[in-house]
Amino acid sequence: MRFGAGVVAILYLMSVHPLAFLIFQTLSTAYNVYGHCGREFYPKGMASHWLGRWVNTSTAHEEHHARGRYNYGLYFLFWDRMMGTVDPACKQWPTERAGHPASPEEELRAR
Repeated sequence: MRFGAGVVAILYLMSVHPLAFLIFQTLSTAYNVYGHCGREFYPKGMASHWLGRWVNTSTAHEEHHARGRYNYGLYFLFWDRMMGTVDPACKQWPTERAGHPASPEEELRAR
C-alpha cells in the first residue's frame, strides 16, 4: 500500500505524464536486472570504446557487489570517475569476461 501511495505522490508532485513514468520505470527496471544478472552482454572491447568508458556494465557493477569499494553507479560511471571510485582493473572486464558469468568466485580465482 505504501509503495502505491508513493508512486501516486510522485505522479502528482512532479507532474510527470503517467506514460512517461511507465516508460522510465520499465527501462530502469530492465537495466537494473541487466546490472545484477551476473552476465556480460556488451561486446568484447566495450571498455576501450569511448561509450564503454562511461556506461556501467554488468561486470563492473558485479565488482561493486563483490568488494563494495568501487563502481557505485548503476547506469553510468562518470560519478565514479569524478570521485575516484572506479575499480582500477575495469579496463579488463568486458574483453576478458564478455559472455561469461561474472561471479566473485571467478574473480578471486583469476587473481
